[in-house]
Amino acid sequence: MKASMVSNFIVVMYLSIPTLSQASKQDSFSATITGQVKDAYRNPVANARVSACLTPRSPGAIPQGYTDQLGNFSIVVRTPGTYRMYAGKEDLSYPTTSALFYDVDQVGAPEITVGDQQVVDAGIVLLNSQGARLILRLIDAETGQPIKEANIEFRRDDNLDRLGTGLGEEAAGKVTVLVPSMPIRIEIQAPGYEDWYYGGNGTIEQALSLCLVPGTTEEIEALLTQKRQKEVTGSP
Repeated sequence: MKASMVSNFIVVMYLSIPTLSQASKQDSFSATITGQVKDAYRNPVANARVSACLTPRSPGAIPQGYTDQLGNFSIVVRTPGTYRMYAGKEDLSYPTTSALFYDVDQVGAPEITVGDQQVVDAGIVLLNSQGARLILRLIDAETGQPIKEANIEFRRDDNLDRLGTGLGEEAAGKVTVLVPSMPIRIEIQAPGYEDWYYGGNGTIEQALSLCLVPGTTEEIEALLTQKRQKEVTGSP
């Protein structure tokens, strides 16, 4: 009986060794993705932020890096698979994102597959279309005080792509966001207030589109009206 138990123990340990080895190999995976970021005129872009997005998406941080003065980048990834490459320069209103909300010129993202210890050239990664910076100030129309809690939705006129953002206590009634330089609509919902729409008097009936010039910054005040409690009427 004792010999049998020892034999079984040895077999279990032997079968476990490949599994541990595979896990160690996975943890030590390393590959490098290189390339160059250029703008729409094919000029190299310095100090652009580059993201390597694993497809399909997986939990964890997205590997990122920045370009040098010639627009070249090198990013180390720790997971095998296929990556899509995105580039942006947000200080100049070029968003670093794969969101369709920003894809005005339908810039294709390079897609590459990497193996362990490989150095793979992604080629040229083009910037997303240049957007504009929008500053929204949410104000109570009656008191003039900032509104500190709200949900804001931006929607493109040409399709249903949307971008949603929240407003927290620390924002003090102000939010700054990059938007594409094409017609968009803005809707704000805040607890205790009527919904607000950009244009006219802020109602949905007078809602208008907003289109900002690429690379510019514009500030808008949204005056939200408090909801009125319904009057309690007696029986007829």
